[in-house]
Amino acid sequence: MKPRDLEHLRRWLDAERRDGQSEAESALRSLFAALPVAQPSAGFGDRVLANAARLGLLPAAPSRWAWFGRWFSASLLAAASLFLVVLGAQLRGPILRWLGEITWTDLSVALIASMGHLIAAAAAIWQGLLHSSESLSLNLQTPGTALTLIVALAMSTLAFRALRELLSPDRSSAYVQLH
Repeated sequence: MKPRDLEHLRRWLDAERRDGQSEAESALRSLFAALPVAQPSAGFGDRVLANAARLGLLPAAPSRWAWFGRWFSASLLAAASLFLVVLGAQLRGPILRWLGEITWTDLSVALIASMGHLIAAAAAIWQGLLHSSESLSLNLQTPGTALTLIVALAMSTLAFRALRELLSPDRSSAYVQLH
């Protein structure tokens, strides 16, 4: 601070000591008005952005290949959509004729039969799950098996926590090398 700026500071501190509210506020306003505006050097912003990119705080700029990939994907999607529109227009007549020839009774019987097959498959899966849960509950009734299972679960939990701590981003090799 320059000596003329110290005068504003002294005036504000004196007004605060005397409990002069309006005088203190005006002195504080003049103190802030006298403070110089911060002007960073010309390369400051570039250095900040370069350091942020080096530390991985900024997303990487998309490459030309990424732009080409997005353009190609959009073009492929548009071509596929156009193809499906043309295909739908071509197949509309045969599909409508086929729907006109179907006897809806046969279709409903076929749907009911298919649902019966689905229900039978679901029942078989359910029965398999019940059988496996009964087998597991019989094995857990012995104290040795239950203790082994508890110890294995505890060890896997501890191993998971240790690995999570080791693999967290702030402990990566790049972070350790920079600090």
